[in-house]
Amino acid sequence: MLQGNRVVSFLYQAEKIAAFILNNPNLPADKVPYWDFDVPKTAQTPRDVSAATVIASALFELAQFVPARKDYYTQMAKSILRSLEKDYLSKKGTNKGFLLEHSTGSFPHNSEVDVPIIYADYYYLEALYREKNFKN
Repeated sequence: MLQGNRVVSFLYQAEKIAAFILNNPNLPADKVPYWDFDVPKTAQTPRDVSAATVIASALFELAQFVPARKDYYTQMAKSILRSLEKDYLSKKGTNKGFLLEHSTGSFPHNSEVDVPIIYADYYYLEALYREKNFKN
């Protein structure tokens, strides 16, 4: 069990990570990041839907611990989910049963580039669950 300053320290770090992601000038308008924040962007630079799902789920979690930023984190998480629903969901009966398209595992190794990835679906479902059960 974490106590005292260690909890505050972890929470502070989580907020810094959220700020880095959400305020990053390389984060696209739909909040679905490219496979890396610092790579040059072209029309062919792959997105990483799996990263977006992890971010959305984490923001719902973080919102529960930071009352002063609760609305902001919740709004950002919901914005990511709506982007995923609009542009990244697989069509029914396609994509080998995966829910989401366009994840990137390791671009430098040419491994899992612009494909469905099971953990993207997992964190997507987790984020949807957290959204549904979010305590206002």
